[in-house]
Amino acid sequence: MVGPLTINSFPNIVGLWHLDGNSTDSSGNSNNGTDTAITYNLAKFNQGANFNGSTSTIHITDASNLKPTGNFSVVGWFKSTQSVAQSIFQSFNGATNYAGFQFYVSSGGRIDRVSSAIVTGK
Repeated sequence: MVGPLTINSFPNIVGLWHLDGNSTDSSGNSNNGTDTAITYNLAKFNQGANFNGSTSTIHITDASNLKPTGNFSVVGWFKSTQSVAQSIFQSFNGATNYAGFQFYVSSGGRIDRVSSAIVTGK
């Protein structure tokens, strides 16, 4: 059986959110999240965040160490019961015309990504 990730699993990690009852960053970098309409339930390992599909979010404050300038990886586990397109993870620079990336589940259940997107408005 594989256990939960630890800070020692990745020496250059900038954020590690187990979502085991809260959205605290376990990396030591204090990139803690703020929950909105999140509940925590039993999951594969300990607990997991339950999003209601409309108003639930975890907001992580903008931090310089969360703005990669080179190659980077994003790893996560999720389970969806929705049959409509849903955003899983997104990061944008916050300006009116902003660049960033987003991972989402399409209405067909496929995981898609948009990278280096330029989006107008919020």
